Amino acid sequence: MATHLLKTRVLSPHMHGKLLCAMTKKLAVIQTTEAALHLSTFVDGRYFSIPGLRTLTDALRIRRAELQTLVDGPQGNEIFGKLMPPISAESEIWGAGVTYLRSRDARKEESGVPDVYQRVYEADRPELFFKSNARRTVGTLGEIGIRADSNESVPEPEVAIVVNIFQEIIGLTICNDVTARSIEGENPLYLSQAKIYSGSTSIGPMITPMWEI
Repeated sequence: MATHLLKTRVLSPHMHGKLLCAMTKKLAVIQTTEAALHLSTFVDGRYFSIPGLRTLTDALRIRRAELQTLVDGPQGNEIFGKLMPPISAESEIWGAGVTYLRSRDARKEESGVPDVYQRVYEADRPELFFKSNARRTVGTLGEIGIRADSNESVPEPEVAIVVNIFQEIIGLTICNDVTARSIEGENPLYLSQAKIYSGSTSIGPMITPMWEI
């Protein structure tokens, strides 16, 4: 499957702070010179380790209350490296579609089978779809993928909810759900082709903890 690559600015840390309640502390994933990925706190333009917590995977395996205690506890050493997408290697990104009236109307206008979207909008069961994993996801200032066989592709900025293994919401971040709109409009069964490909998801730059919102 061919894709073209384009530059996208997900959000700078400054803009992320403005949009998600400009509090003091954010969670960031930093790749150090040793190629290790470290979960850190972002405070006043600097990154710091979290004593007792090494990776985002570790953070997703404990209760939110315990995570808050560690994040708000003593500050660790300063970390230097590259800001990475805030997603663990084991995590998946899922989307929910046709969740509000404007979305329903837009999908009906574009689709050759408009009644499908009306039924989804009115149904008790939501439309949920797999979007991406860590390997297919890019971060801030990364390159998104555009399918060569789609004549209309659009960015869809979303608020992403970060959930741990206990089904607790630990924080929010920003997600760009890139969609090959012309492919989705041709046939609703082509949704996976329109949504899932290398570079179809950008996320970040950081996670705002729920207790900071």
